Amino acid sequence: MPNQPFETDLRKRASPACLAAQWRRFAIPRGLMASTVRTSWVAYVCVGLLVGCASQAGTVAPRQPASPVASAPQIGEALARLYVFNISGWTLIPSNQDIIDNGKLLASLPRLTYTIVPIPPGVHDLQLHGRKLALIAEAGRTHFVVAGYRPERSWAFPLAGDPVVIRQISEEEARPLLQELKPQ
Repeated sequence: MPNQPFETDLRKRASPACLAAQWRRFAIPRGLMASTVRTSWVAYVCVGLLVGCASQAGTVAPRQPASPVASAPQIGEALARLYVFNISGWTLIPSNQDIIDNGKLLASLPRLTYTIVPIPPGVHDLQLHGRKLALIAEAGRTHFVVAGYRPERSWAFPLAGDPVVIRQISEEEARPLLQELKPQ
């Protein structure tokens, strides 16, 4: 029986007294264990209460305007209202998109924001990174323009389209953007 001496060696090394001594080295003192259990029980109750309160706070539906035009500040009859949306996607270094109107800065918007700008009626040459849009503004009307840099349309893939976007959109196209983007 060649395995017998090996088994006896294990039994001698792993005697109950030896094992108990080893486990005592890693044991937690009784007082510390009781306070840990009490502390963790209190922590679980607090977290449960906070989760319950947080879930109740989100049950009230936010008020949404019926029309973007209705929620905008009133402008005079002699001016037009222009909504400018920055729809830029995520980039490593975020920067504002500067929209130029007839050589002057119209708006400088951070990513995923919009602003409302009163503009005089007439032709406006809007520019973003050299891309141009001719907008004809009418007094008392509201116009919508999206502008931004779309990194998913990379310069490396010219068939995907130009990554710089500036175009006029309808009110129906602007409604979801008003819900998604933040006002500036």
